[in-house]
Amino acid sequence: MKLAARQPAVACATETIWDGGASGTALCGEGRELVVGRGAGEWSPEQLLLLGAESSLMESILAAAREANVQVLGYVSSAHLDVPDERGGEPRLTVKPCLVVASLDDRQHARLMSAAVARTSLVGRLLGKHLHVGLDVRLEPTA
Repeated sequence: MKLAARQPAVACATETIWDGGASGTALCGEGRELVVGRGAGEWSPEQLLLLGAESSLMESILAAAREANVQVLGYVSSAHLDVPDERGGEPRLTVKPCLVVASLDDRQHARLMSAAVARTSLVGRLLGKHLHVGLDVRLEPTA
């Protein structure tokens, strides 16, 4: 069983244009746009960081599960950012994915691969010690 999923090289580029106040419009090369900032209905930088970490980790976990022939029945995750009040305190980003599998073997394989995937995923390599992952693997036997 391979413990880390190979990830294709990803080239990403964005541009953010200030809209006035504390908001802007973020654009990517594929033509999509997103309103960002601190106003009503806008995505804050911290929310975008959490979503990026969650979705990157999800891709890595699902790719590793495919390589290990783990049958995934469901996936959900949550994330939160803790920023200490004390000066010099290091922020901590916690992602809590929950993977639903159909067999005891799949549950064991998923638990074994989770630590390696968290370290070797793109988000794991970028955030290093600031990323904490708590994978929950649930068993849902099929009828």
